[in-house]
Amino acid sequence: FFTTVTEEGVENAGPVVDKTYYSVIAGSFRDLENAQQKIASLAEEGFQSALAQSSPDGFYRAAFGRFATKREAINLLYFIKYTLKEEAWYLVEQ
Repeated sequence: FFTTVTEEGVENAGPVVDKTYYSVIAGSFRDLENAQQKIASLAEEGFQSALAQSSPDGFYRAAFGRFATKREAINLLYFIKYTLKEEAWYLVEQ
């Protein structure tokens, strides 16, 4: 499932379709509620945050954003790391 953030809050929008996404990850959380809180916080900062694909260990990944192209994700990653000086990493979701 992927999660989106609206003005009304965090909501699950349905299963992820068979498509490759490129995500910039802000953090991994054992608890879904903590991941959703991070997603909401990122949305308040202006990011199109989302819940990315879970890790093989069952961690929920909060993303600054999920993109259809690698270029968009890398551009955001560089902005976050080098301009905002925040920790983030890149994930290919298949």
